[in-house]
Amino acid sequence: MEGPPKKTVAQVDGVEAHQVAPGLTVLMGSAHDRLRTNIEYALNAGSTDNTYVVAGKDGTNVIIDVPTEPFLEAWLKEIEKVLASRGGAGGVTDLVITHMTPQRIPSLRAFLSLRAADPDVAKLRVHLSNPGSRVLEAGVGCDEEGRAILKYGLAVNVVKAGSAPLSIGSKGSEVLELVLVPSPRWPDLLAVYSPVHRTLFSSKLFSAHVAMEDHEWSDAVGGHDAYTPHWRHFFETTLAPIARQASDAVGKLGIEPAGAPKGVWGGLQVWMGITPSVPDLRPCAVIAPIHGPVIKSGVADILAQYDQWFAQQLRALDTCQVSVFYASAYGNTLAIAQAITHGLTRAGLGVRSVNLEFATPDEIADAVQSSQGFAIGSPTLQGHMPTQVQGALGTLLQQPSAGLVPCGVFGSFGWSGEAVDEIAGKLRDGGYNFAFEPIRIKFTPTREALLACEDAGVKLATEVKKVQRRRETSVVSDQSAASTASGAQLAMGRVVGPLCVVTAKDEDATGAMLASWVSQAGFNPPSLTIAVKKDRALEPLLVPGNALSVSVLAEGDNTKKTMRVLTKPFAPGADRLADLETEPAPNNGCPVVKGAASFLECSVTNRMDAGDHYLVLAEVKSGDVTSAVPSSVHHRKVGNHY
Repeated sequence: MEGPPKKTVAQVDGVEAHQVAPGLTVLMGSAHDRLRTNIEYALNAGSTDNTYVVAGKDGTNVIIDVPTEPFLEAWLKEIEKVLASRGGAGGVTDLVITHMTPQRIPSLRAFLSLRAADPDVAKLRVHLSNPGSRVLEAGVGCDEEGRAILKYGLAVNVVKAGSAPLSIGSKGSEVLELVLVPSPRWPDLLAVYSPVHRTLFSSKLFSAHVAMEDHEWSDAVGGHDAYTPHWRHFFETTLAPIARQASDAVGKLGIEPAGAPKGVWGGLQVWMGITPSVPDLRPCAVIAPIHGPVIKSGVADILAQYDQWFAQQLRALDTCQVSVFYASAYGNTLAIAQAITHGLTRAGLGVRSVNLEFATPDEIADAVQSSQGFAIGSPTLQGHMPTQVQGALGTLLQQPSAGLVPCGVFGSFGWSGEAVDEIAGKLRDGGYNFAFEPIRIKFTPTREALLACEDAGVKLATEVKKVQRRRETSVVSDQSAASTASGAQLAMGRVVGPLCVVTAKDEDATGAMLASWVSQAGFNPPSLTIAVKKDRALEPLLVPGNALSVSVLAEGDNTKKTMRVLTKPFAPGADRLADLETEPAPNNGCPVVKGAASFLECSVTNRMDAGDHYLVLAEVKSGDVTSAVPSSVHHRKVGNHY
């Protein structure tokens, strides 16, 4: 079977309370150490877990969300402080859970125990979606104590479409609007809107996994631009693969920036299908997500960014779709699926992520028939694939054009992993061509394994594009490409740069690439820029805070050998430096190429989206000249390819 996550003691920084507005408090738990969430999302910037307290005018309180278990102990201490002047935990009348997961059950039970210390306390009203209520019943009602809690301690309200707003306090003078925003990724998702505070509690939407620094808690404190890469990464790994459904979910919110003149705001309305004259758009001054900074100063900016990102994904889906089918018992196969989808989106393809545990047969059939490629992942349960995976596999095997559809197979397991081999064998017998070798990962994927999975996604995208090109036109030679190039393209080819090898490390993962778009960017501090194509295997390692080394190659045969080694095709996860002589840089440990003209040790400080590339800004920390031979320079005939 697929292995459960390894039990580790999560190191969290703590939980801090901050006043978002009068009567509205955020309790933000931060963790700089890499938790399981960071592994799942292939991140290394820490994470946050946010809960909120909304105070009614009559002294009652509503809590929105409870934290995951790593933050439980610190959260209980902080929530007691926040509620102390408002009647304690017994003064909490309602709890809204926007995203109910098994990891939040311990916090719910602990808070109920704290609240039950008040002898006069009434039942706590818990509001959540129907899928969330099933998780609640399974998690709490699994023992005698939990069944007693469900019977005597809770009044569960299952929110339905069009449900009446939640009245706050005994007088009911204030309300919270509850909006169902389900998606295949999060079928239980619920958002909350407070008209009084003009605040959207957005749950997973508009979230980011990044630890706050020195009491930062909102983009107004930490700076909106600093968090944009984290919002973008969260979007790419969670919402981009379900762009159509996710855009519909966000569209249901009907939000606009507070203060926007009527009829002026375009933003999300373009794909929401809402005209600017609609009178019931919800004005939003604050977006309060479940992860990442509270958004106060940049509400209009992030709405516009989501608009742009969704539009890009929807255009990509209209051009070419690759489907990623998966089922996951403990989240490990899901982590692999997310990494593969991130590789596909980095390569510019539209991705449809299909959770086989929730998808209907019609949804699966539609995804299969509209895809130009696919990957399918499964855990191993009792030596076999789950029934849902068997059904999807049967649909795939019925397709008549199997030989023209590149595919891949993946899965996590605890003991044997037969499901991956069984799926791969049947697809081969069905005539499918594999873009990458089947991926079998025992227990939780490591950072190195997830990078290899992203690389597999890029490889699948490459094969899909090859099939498309063969259908559309014959391959054009470099010579004819140069002869038909525009004047601007020919002129761009005259822009030269040094031939370099860029390397980076992160835990057990090491990557390398050949680069010629490297340039000095500043004197003080000394810095340089590197243009990195989004589908490069090294790209996920070149994020702010990570170290890298640049080996500037010298003229001669050694450089020719290096070029041959680094420009050949690699299998996903392969060691690109295996056939080169390297040594660790003296300070940051990233490999440098022996025989290079010089090397530089750097730290990534920022990066900018530049179309099909990222422009990485890195501060030079140290370096040395290691050869008197001049640097090798890359000359191109035309500026539309390397």
